[in-house]
Amino acid sequence: TVGAVVYIDQLHAVNQANSGSFTIDAPVVTVISPNGGETWYRGNTYTIKWSSNMTQQQVDIYLYKGGSLSSAITYDTQNDGLYDWPIPSGQAIGTDYRIKIVSDDGTKDSSDAYFTIAKPEEGIREIANLVAQNLKLEIYPNPFSGKTVIRYSLNGNRNDYTINDLRLTIYDLTGRLVKSFPLLDSRYSILNSVTWDGTDASGNRLPSGIYFCKLQIGDESLTKQLLLLR
Repeated sequence: TVGAVVYIDQLHAVNQANSGSFTIDAPVVTVISPNGGETWYRGNTYTIKWSSNMTQQQVDIYLYKGGSLSSAITYDTQNDGLYDWPIPSGQAIGTDYRIKIVSDDGTKDSSDAYFTIAKPEEGIREIANLVAQNLKLEIYPNPFSGKTVIRYSLNGNRNDYTINDLRLTIYDLTGRLVKSFPLLDSRYSILNSVTWDGTDASGNRLPSGIYFCKLQIGDESLTKQLLLLR
């Protein structure tokens, strides 16, 4: 805010307008995400978010690692507060990344703290559904906070499979196996649903976050994303 007096110069006569104060907003851009503490996985697409009061129509977005420029993510993207960034599968992993957004007039902002770019385990990707021809996997409710029911079915002939071919497992975002479900009931019949209470194999409560449920039969697998809320 700047206290100011407006003057009008016309035909070499200077006339003073009414004195008063008005607001001049300095241009500002603010990184919202990633802003520190996030873990993003290479090979996946994430949305960079920012807010701005600028009249500038385009901004540049840069990736910094440990204080040094790693790469230019994009030039002259629309200043609309959103940019979908597909992290290259060959991006170096690290815990010391920041995003920097710069406008043509030099207005800029960076992530407040470091975020992490990590490598997911092979076969685990942050996608909602991997298509498999003979498998069906349903999870409800999802997101969940207490328990969720995981139902599966085989579109092919059940007699083509044995219990040794069938696996239902839960992984965290790093690809670590946190839960494996027994799929035989007390009568040694194959179950078609299980209930997960958000605990690991030892019964410990897992933290809020994204997990993956993977159904595998032989060479086929189907993976769906779960969101656990505490």
